Amino acid sequence: MEFDTQNHKQNQSYLRGHPRLAKRLGIVFLGLLVCAATAITIDTPVAVFMSHLPYNIWLERLKAISVLGIGASYILVFLVGSFLFFLISLPKFLSQKRKIQLMGISHFFTYGLATFIASGFILNILKFMIGRQRPYLSPDFNAFIISPFSFSHHFQSFPSGHTQVVFTFAFLVSERFPRSRYLVFFYAAVIAFTRVLRDSHFVSDVFGGIIVAWLGFIVSKTYLKSRVSKWFAQR
Repeated sequence: MEFDTQNHKQNQSYLRGHPRLAKRLGIVFLGLLVCAATAITIDTPVAVFMSHLPYNIWLERLKAISVLGIGASYILVFLVGSFLFFLISLPKFLSQKRKIQLMGISHFFTYGLATFIASGFILNILKFMIGRQRPYLSPDFNAFIISPFSFSHHFQSFPSGHTQVVFTFAFLVSERFPRSRYLVFFYAAVIAFTRVLRDSHFVSDVFGGIIVAWLGFIVSKTYLKSRVSKWFAQR
């Protein structure tokens, strides 16, 4: 008991010494509370409402843009961008200023790639461990059917992968280009909404995807960004 008390005091002292970390963990905790409250209160009613929407050509087009949340396309773009701008920066005839600019762009793509990988890893671990059934599988849209450690796509509803991808993208772009933050977060929110509209996810799955994107972004920013910067500084 004395040992546990001592560890608790050490953890409190560490968080007081790292206010940013405490704030970020607080955001995660708040997000988890929102997920729980949403699952209990509105997940099923919203899923039922979405399933009974009458056919509308504009709704179908809105559903179609859900493909913009596929993670492989973002990873490919950031992977190609990382290598391409790094290779373009290598020729000796380029001015030092131009090289630094090109290396900066390559650094952004490399850091972004690491962030997508980090958040994607967290996402897939949670999907596998929780095994939440997708809304369209249950006649009454039961939000509490789970099959932990399932490899089936139908039991990987929480968290939403498309949401995780687009919000990871939004966090990255808004950090690099702050003036674009309203636009990129609006874009991410629309894609996330389409996942609920298609009955592919409950509302709480979307909030879970945002939390995972935030976690991956923070992990990458805290532990990976400095390593990426160090590697580029040595080039």
